[in-house]
Amino acid sequence: EVARQEVEGEIQAAGGLERGQRDDLERQLKADFPDGFDGRLLARFVEAVEEVADGLEYDDLEEVCIDRRDPLVIYLRFNDKQMAEILDHLAADAAPAALRLLRQFIKDNSEGDDVMNLLARKAFAVRDDPPLRSRAAGR
Repeated sequence: EVARQEVEGEIQAAGGLERGQRDDLERQLKADFPDGFDGRLLARFVEAVEEVADGLEYDDLEEVCIDRRDPLVIYLRFNDKQMAEILDHLAADAAPAALRLLRQFIKDNSEGDDVMNLLARKAFAVRDDPPLRSRAAGR
């Protein structure tokens, strides 16, 4: 028999961003850019993506899709400002043509579960909220 207990509180979405898809991103960069492209710049690009992502919260990003294999995993997309911030990290080291190619790479790889999107795992918690109790008691 399953024991059940009624708990007062509010169901609240929790969870947060997970690390980006670093290995997949590196593989996609190697596939999309010829051998002659500056490998140091590509490595710096991956670092810039992670630096920008580390400063973001879930609500700072646009929800793109839910993972087909795990409905608690969501893919989130950088907005235009965040994409520009990634490229700004590289501006001192990269030629304008290289920056244009990287900008296009971001756009081409920002749909669904593409490598430029971040993962977030949804979780749920029951939050014991005293103001909620007092509102319920006042009804």
